[in-house]
Amino acid sequence: LREELVARESEGLAALGFASARVFAESLRPGVDYGFWSAQAEALLAATAAGLRDAERALRPLAWDEVLPASRLRPALDFALEGMRLELARLPALRVDGEPRAGKYAAALAGAPRVPDEVWLVFAPASGAVAWEALFASAGEALHLAFSCASLSIERRVLGDPALGLAFGEVMRTLFAEPALGATLAGVDPVHFAAAAQRRHLLELRANAERVALELQLAELSPGAAAPELGEAGILASIGPALSSVDRLRAASLGVCLARLLRTRFGREWWKTRAAGELLKELWDTGASYAPEALARELSLPALGAEALLEAELAR
Repeated sequence: LREELVARESEGLAALGFASARVFAESLRPGVDYGFWSAQAEALLAATAAGLRDAERALRPLAWDEVLPASRLRPALDFALEGMRLELARLPALRVDGEPRAGKYAAALAGAPRVPDEVWLVFAPASGAVAWEALFASAGEALHLAFSCASLSIERRVLGDPALGLAFGEVMRTLFAEPALGATLAGVDPVHFAAAAQRRHLLELRANAERVALELQLAELSPGAAAPELGEAGILASIGPALSSVDRLRAASLGVCLARLLRTRFGREWWKTRAAGELLKELWDTGASYAPEALARELSLPALGAEALLEAELAR
């Protein structure tokens, strides 16, 4: 089934005039060097292997479902956004569906039928650090959509680089991982909270990095070509020819660097300052005008890549 799906996707793109899924992906993300990001993925895997082993040995078990219960999920997000005056309730166009329902998709997600006039943030209440981080990240994507300038052309509101919205999600995910805030929400030691959050993020980064080479293989298939042997069945469900793994690495690099900028300008408790929220709104107002790399240059951030990503991640 996986091989058939890949073949059909490549044939569909060929009918639209694209020689491969990689050519299609490059047309959506002008200037993105996939060879560069393939090398960055390898560098990230090499650089994090030892650190991750050390973190796993040092961390003690913690009952995250108990310290981060589902009942406090939405109030925690509101608390984190309040100081920046970014509360979701302030945005009438942003609709939040956090009601528990049978069969509801478990992962938090953001979307917008009309940007910025109708934006949705949907989640199923769940306990644990993974669920909380996912809601914070999806809230960042939703806020970006909700604060996009309505007078921008449709291209600059909805047809931008797919990694840009993910990057603003990473800013909010990083906010949850800030030791002072996260430890307050969870009621645990800040040092241990930070170490556990860093370990989770490194695992996620490594999982994305491991998918890059596989997704590039799929994306470079000629129309109708059979998919190669890609490994375990579990990994096949998480990859595709759209090169989303590269988007997520680019987004993570910009997101943690931008969060570091906020921390540098407004202090270690930057989420308590209205000025931090104003800066974010100023960036969100540009909608989809920038690619992550261009926005990094505008803000004088380091060039995006494994080095900048790990430096910002490990500096917290």
